[in-house]
Amino acid sequence: MTPHRILCPIDFTLASEQTMRIAARLSAEWQQELVVAYACYLPRSAFAGIARLPADMMRRLLEEDELALVDAAQSAGELGAAAVSSALYSGSPAEEIVEALNEDPMFDLVVMSTHGRSGLRRMVMGSITEHVIRHAPCSVLAMRRDTLLDDSGFRHVLCALDVSIASRHALLYASNLVERDIGRITPLRMSESIVEVPVSITVREIACAVDRTRTIDLVILAGDSLPKSRARLARIATNVLRETSCPVLVARARE
Repeated sequence: MTPHRILCPIDFTLASEQTMRIAARLSAEWQQELVVAYACYLPRSAFAGIARLPADMMRRLLEEDELALVDAAQSAGELGAAAVSSALYSGSPAEEIVEALNEDPMFDLVVMSTHGRSGLRRMVMGSITEHVIRHAPCSVLAMRRDTLLDDSGFRHVLCALDVSIASRHALLYASNLVERDIGRITPLRMSESIVEVPVSITVREIACAVDRTRTIDLVILAGDSLPKSRARLARIATNVLRETSCPVLVARARE
């Protein structure tokens, strides 16, 4: 069940450093390759009209991205990742991430942050995360920019379950994520299918459970491949991220 390869999209911010730290730890624990990726994306206006950027400036930006990505991959190795490689994409981050996942069946997990930088390189990571969760063929672990986790691993996982087969996969994923010996899994059983209950109700139940215990450091949602389920789970995940400080993992068996 453990992933063959982990994809970690970054944007060279402090939030990315935190995300990469988690991804590197999982890579070390599971002895799987970590791919650190960046999507170099400029709006169409950068290439046309009076606002067009000079060719030498765009070339410098690309060179800076390439150097920064090499440094990031090196940092991931220093953080303990079992094996590290890098990938530089050119295009819309959300689409490039999903395309990379679809093209390489070895990817079984994406670890990403929900916010990026502003200005010329602005990445609206909230919408990117929702898009990736909805369209990724594998599991997605997302965390907020302001979430701070230490290196001790996930100790208390809240696993939102219903009667679906996908919930079994979510439990298996939880058992592989919690810290050995000191880890704890708390099931939150839904009376109905997660995809049938209004998003606001599911989000409220999860947020209340997190608030009650005050020790939960990861929420896991069971995900399947049905279009309706994908859209609903993406909305639930992003709303839980907004309502709590916990990372959210949508556990989906690789298609």
